[in-house]
Amino acid sequence: PIRIATIVAYGLALFVTLSAEASLGDVFREYSWTTEKFHVLGLNENTLDMPGDIDLKDATRAEITVEIANQHMGFERMAIRLNGKQWHPIHFPELSPREPSPSLWFHHWHPTIPVALTDIISGRGNTFEMNVPAECFDGRIHPNGNQPLVPWCPVYGVTVRVYYDPARKPHPTGNVLTPTPNSTIALSANLTASAMSDTAAIRQIDFIGRYEDINYEGDGIYDQWHGHLFHGKINHHLGSTTQPDGKVTWDTSWVPDQPGPMEIAARITDSTGLIYVTEAVGGLKLLRAGLSVELCKPYNVPRSFTGCQYGEWVIPGVRTENFTVNGDLSKILDARYVIASWGDLKLCHGYQINGVKLEDKPTGADWLYNLSTPPIRPLTALKAGGNTFSTVVGEGRVPDIYMPGVQVLIRYRAGEASTTSARRTSTAAASSQAREEAEAGGVKTAAATACERQSPLPRHRRRQAVLLAGRHRVGAVSPAQSGGDGTLHRRSGRQRIQCHPSRGPGRTRWTDRCQSPRPPSPR
Repeated sequence: PIRIATIVAYGLALFVTLSAEASLGDVFREYSWTTEKFHVLGLNENTLDMPGDIDLKDATRAEITVEIANQHMGFERMAIRLNGKQWHPIHFPELSPREPSPSLWFHHWHPTIPVALTDIISGRGNTFEMNVPAECFDGRIHPNGNQPLVPWCPVYGVTVRVYYDPARKPHPTGNVLTPTPNSTIALSANLTASAMSDTAAIRQIDFIGRYEDINYEGDGIYDQWHGHLFHGKINHHLGSTTQPDGKVTWDTSWVPDQPGPMEIAARITDSTGLIYVTEAVGGLKLLRAGLSVELCKPYNVPRSFTGCQYGEWVIPGVRTENFTVNGDLSKILDARYVIASWGDLKLCHGYQINGVKLEDKPTGADWLYNLSTPPIRPLTALKAGGNTFSTVVGEGRVPDIYMPGVQVLIRYRAGEASTTSARRTSTAAASSQAREEAEAGGVKTAAATACERQSPLPRHRRRQAVLLAGRHRVGAVSPAQSGGDGTLHRRSGRQRIQCHPSRGPGRTRWTDRCQSPRPPSPR
């Protein structure tokens, strides 16, 4: 039994995080290759060493998660393999537009690919290799001035995830203590969990949630277990604790009103990098006195969504998406737009809503994946019903905007876009949206209606939470921005951690045949 409570820092380029495809109750390890910025698939040498001593004892299955983006449009046949074995295709998100090719929309996404255990070497010496053909989706090699257009896909990290038999592999255990099932979450929530191990110290606890939020993951799914890898670490989950006496809280001040109950679970990591995912606490309701938050999901997201005015597949001129405001704007408190992009932010010429240029532009790192949430000023740029969000054109390699497009969050006084508004799509708003789709990009009203009536994709094909074999599958989550506290106790010779986290905003989905949003499927 562990006698001393210890929080252990873990590895240089080797990180352990929650799997994009892990189920509640799973036991696994993650081995991540990453780099300071990114590796360019298509220009650099693409065979790289996987760090870490991979443990295959009692392993039952494995998979790879790739953090990848497409900055040169038109290339779609990316692939990856381990140790010179079978090539595995890297597919674009299933909800991305398909005609003529998803590669004509900018993406930063995190595909997860099952691999055979026989593809992995036990211990050290593992390598991975990535490839993308020189031909675009239409079979041609496209010119770019006097040179052919080459593939250019930034890769920020590659993670091998190995799962183990919980009955044979000694592992940490625990459960979420608060909130309790069927309770209410307010403007901030204290999250606590117990964590124990007979064989190793507890290194970290990450809290994760299934709820509707900004689609940080880039897969178009708003209602999922939220979190995504960046440089091998998970961001945009509820929060983490690594401090023995730490406490963090989940700030829900920008979390959208929920269409249904939420769930919270915890990922417990020990000092050897072994991870256990607890069972979920469900039936949670979000209720904030005097505050309501509306998530406005984009649709009619254009191809080559950028202010850049050159390139083989770039469509010149202003690029525009649509979103709908359902709340009462006379009760508005604040608003912001959420934009994931890549490029030189200093060259950004700004954006406009309904033809009104916004005062604030995105901030963050240049020439790197960047997610920014600038305030919307003036607030009077917003209007009830249908709205447009557009680029401002100019010279230079200005930022490319990733799918699912620019999302808008609006805060209101006293529930004017109440919890039911997250669930409702009014007949007027729906017909307005369909008309805008027909006018904006050749998506006919009948086609939009057919899209809205499509059945949801099978959950086993999603990268995030799904029901599989009677168990909820958990989406990716990691050591996030935390800084909190948690309390370590000894109990019966075992280690017990009390902890609590932080974080919040945040989601949309788009269909294969049109870009109109589809409401979350019932759970």
